[in-house]
Amino acid sequence: MVAPDDEVVPVYTSKRHSRRQSRPRRGSHAITDIVNTAMENELASLAQSTDMTPQIDKLATFQARIREMDAARRGGWRRRVRKVLKNPLATRRGQFYHYGMLATIICNFFPMMLETLDGPANGGTSPAYPFLPSSTVYYAMDVFFTAIFALDLGLKLVTAKHQRKFWRRLDTWIDVLGILPLFGTSFMYFVLGWGQPRRKNVEGYLKLLRLFRIIRVTYMLQHVDGIKVLKTTFVECLPPLRITLFFLGVFVMVFATMLFYAEPCYDASACPFTDIFNAGYFAMVTVTTVGYGDQLPNLDNIIAVLLCASIMIIGALYLAMPLAIIGLKYELTWLRFEIKQTSKSRMLTRARSTMRSLRHLMTTTGLPSDAIHPTVHRVYIEFLGFTKEALQLETMISAYMAIPPKEIFAGVNHRDHNEALERLHVACKHVIVTYQKFTHDMRAFEPVQLPPAEPRGRTQDHRPSSLTSKASDALFRAKRAIQGGGPAYAPSSTRQEDAERRPPPSLRRRLRRILERSSESTAGQIVHRLVFGMVVSSVLVFYAETMPEFQAFGPASLLCRRGIQAYCSRYGSNVGTDPGCFVWLNATTVSSTPLSFGDDSCTSDGCFGSGYNFGSTTTPRDCSTLFSRPSKSCKLRQCQPDHVPIADMTTAWIVPETLFAAFFTLELALRLYATKRRSLFLQSTGTWLNVGAIVPYYVEVLASITDGRDPLFAILPTFPTLLTILPVLKMLRVLKLGQHFKASVVLSRTAILAYRRLLIPLFFLFLGCVSAGAIFFEIERGTQCRAHVPCPWWGRDIMTVDLSKSFPWGKRIQVQVDKLTIITDMWRSTWLSIATFTTVGYGDMKPRTPFGRLFDICAMIFGSCYTAMPLSLIGGQFYSCYEQFLKKQKQSQSGREAPQPKPIDPLHHKRPVGVLDLEAIDMLKKCSVVVLLLDEMMQNMVKINQLSPHPVAFGTIVRTSQSPHGHKLEHQLSMYQPPSRDLASHRPPERNTETGVLRRVSNSSNSLFGKSQHRVEPRESVVSRPRVLDVKELKESDEHTDDDKMQRLTHLRGLIQTASTHMTTILLQLTRVMEQVMVYDDPGDDDDLDDNDSNGG
Repeated sequence: MVAPDDEVVPVYTSKRHSRRQSRPRRGSHAITDIVNTAMENELASLAQSTDMTPQIDKLATFQARIREMDAARRGGWRRRVRKVLKNPLATRRGQFYHYGMLATIICNFFPMMLETLDGPANGGTSPAYPFLPSSTVYYAMDVFFTAIFALDLGLKLVTAKHQRKFWRRLDTWIDVLGILPLFGTSFMYFVLGWGQPRRKNVEGYLKLLRLFRIIRVTYMLQHVDGIKVLKTTFVECLPPLRITLFFLGVFVMVFATMLFYAEPCYDASACPFTDIFNAGYFAMVTVTTVGYGDQLPNLDNIIAVLLCASIMIIGALYLAMPLAIIGLKYELTWLRFEIKQTSKSRMLTRARSTMRSLRHLMTTTGLPSDAIHPTVHRVYIEFLGFTKEALQLETMISAYMAIPPKEIFAGVNHRDHNEALERLHVACKHVIVTYQKFTHDMRAFEPVQLPPAEPRGRTQDHRPSSLTSKASDALFRAKRAIQGGGPAYAPSSTRQEDAERRPPPSLRRRLRRILERSSESTAGQIVHRLVFGMVVSSVLVFYAETMPEFQAFGPASLLCRRGIQAYCSRYGSNVGTDPGCFVWLNATTVSSTPLSFGDDSCTSDGCFGSGYNFGSTTTPRDCSTLFSRPSKSCKLRQCQPDHVPIADMTTAWIVPETLFAAFFTLELALRLYATKRRSLFLQSTGTWLNVGAIVPYYVEVLASITDGRDPLFAILPTFPTLLTILPVLKMLRVLKLGQHFKASVVLSRTAILAYRRLLIPLFFLFLGCVSAGAIFFEIERGTQCRAHVPCPWWGRDIMTVDLSKSFPWGKRIQVQVDKLTIITDMWRSTWLSIATFTTVGYGDMKPRTPFGRLFDICAMIFGSCYTAMPLSLIGGQFYSCYEQFLKKQKQSQSGREAPQPKPIDPLHHKRPVGVLDLEAIDMLKKCSVVVLLLDEMMQNMVKINQLSPHPVAFGTIVRTSQSPHGHKLEHQLSMYQPPSRDLASHRPPERNTETGVLRRVSNSSNSLFGKSQHRVEPRESVVSRPRVLDVKELKESDEHTDDDKMQRLTHLRGLIQTASTHMTTILLQLTRVMEQVMVYDDPGDDDDLDDNDSNGG
């Protein structure tokens, strides 16, 4: 049936649309409006038809199409679930799923943590936490959480649009690994039939995979604003942090090496730094001001204490650089994000209002906005902005020109007039900036390639030579004439053939290119990476040579033999004090023959470790009775038994050391051969650093040949000699790594600029530490007493048996009430003050008395506040230097030129774009005279302002030496300074030289307004140094009659009016240029063209 004309035809509306009609939804109105409009049109056509049968079939077909469109719009359940999983924060259901999964992950973490505690689930008797659940409860919790995560993974798998892409995603495999432990345990129990003892170890490793459930939080929160800011900050901080952290590692390992040699290990039970890696750990703990206190230097070792104090101060200063980068980058990223969000909300508000307006226009006029190119739109907006600002400037000029002459000459309302001139100055600058931006973007519409102008009377094969080729040929002829050989003329083509016939570069030149300019060739990059890898490997091997895990210890070991040999050569020259260094004839008799410290093959009675000699199992006496210094001989780490190394590399280090020495020697020889100037190469610091790094190898080899022994590269710092300290030079290879980082100059630049400013703060920091140490000592030193002697204190004896039993009679000790004093001298109290000021706090030294703790609180606060000054200085200076480095890099990459807009090719673009012809380009160039016009207008308005007794002073200083009231005149002339440079700043950059008093000269070039157009050029310089006027000159300049001022005012106003007229002409010409740019598709025109073509056919 067809509805009557008076009935209202029901309009199609989906159920989902009717439910959410009150709530706006982005993009939901388009399909519904189209369907409703289409249905209204179809029903209206049906109502006008007389034949009902075909129309009913058409209506049924149309209703089927509507149902298909509705199903496509709503989608199936897979599409809806996929939408919720992909963007969970967009809907309420998605938010419920998102936060529910986060809560599940957090709740899953607590059973994982509680399961590691000593409870009933771990077995055994007397658990420390008997109230914890059993293993069955933990297993049930694991099944519950695994089921939730497996269900989530199953939904993602079923609703995935592309299965191959789904299985390639990283988050998919994170989810799979998160649920794998339970399935692995079930597989071992039910399928393989393994019992609990057999699968216990495997389950321990499988449970580690549950940590991937926590990693899910990172990609679940990727849409949160804070995570986006953190990600952006991390990406921006990565380049500077890569430099600072690398050199931080170098700094730490250099100090660790120095600490390792400064604190040798003579006592295996109290050895703070067993190897360089251990010392590096201590240095990093100190630099980061953590200070666990598990490793401490011996406070009686002055060198070690001074090194640790240097690490505290220098490390804290160095760490300020990466911290400043991270803090500033994070703050700037948050600021940019907030600005972006604010502008985005404003743009959404404007876009909604614009869409409503466009929707209305599209229903009425059919504006083809989609056909407009975005560049055209941007240029059109800039042109409108320039026109608007130019008209506003003209209005302001007209208002300034309307000031009555009497007010100008008498100085009435001179403040308002001066402020109006300053506003004109600022508005004029805005107009120039807008115009320059407009002309810069208009370059995109210039032709991609102009047709070459073919000279008349010449063919393509006989074109004239360019100026460059002519000059090159002239220089070549002159050179050949001076040499007196060969033809005097050789064209460019001949020289090109000679260059092709030239033999290839020599081997030396190719080597120089590979070694010194590695980035220019593939071979150079390979060599560069090879050198980098060898440097890193050699440094790691050097550190590994100090580790006890790769050394064999014991009384009969090679390292123990070398240690006792070094002791005997230094201290064991007397058989009465050190009988262990001599040969024992029997269990009670020792001879005056020194021990022989040969290799392991020495088995005679005079060798170390044989017979009754020291090192053998039949040694008759205790070690403490064999040596005068048992603290340095009896507890050596290398002589202790029951040490099992991971691998005995004591004598095997010669293989990698020989490889590294050969490689770096070859590299040094090749660089010496390939360098252009060998004298400068030999004088450079880097060359001698490379030489010093390979010297230890050759010295050890020569010493072993001289002594008749095998080379030994295992490092032990005990009994230091020149031969044992020389391997420290291998650390110089670390400095070669700085050549692989271009930004390393930022650190040196920061150090050069900041060291003078740091001298005073560091000096007073040193004074503060010494002063605080003195106060700590006075408060915490206790009472001086003598062991086993009564010591009265406040009427009672504080010398107890427990305190004195470990000391000999009369030994001086310091007692603090009922305990021994910790801070016994100012050396230790100064150590405490340094650890407190730098916030390290090892915990070995601490105050005990209430007054000491009160003073310590003050020292903590003072140290934290005072060290903020040098830390902020270093951090700010490093950030500034790094920004300058980035700026220079960008300038070098861009050639110090502004990026030009990419030309648009109208033939290879979806939307048509107008291209300017030669006439429009010439017109656009001529319109650039607007800058000179505005400059001249401002100069004339300044001259009008100078007719007032209280003008604005632009860069003028009054000399007041001869006037007692000169300060008043100077104040009046400098009251209204412009916000930037003087008015000559309106000039384009190429004409903005040292401008000062300006003169008007005639422009001989053809311009838009003819040859009579004037332009302004500089005459004198007053920018760098303002012009100094005398008071007499000012008085003489004021002695003009009113008629002269009136004539001058009329003349200046006429010039300004003429310039304003020219501005109007320029705007009209620019409008004509813009007409060629504003091109868009018109379907109607295409249809007309098709019709014309068909009719013509």
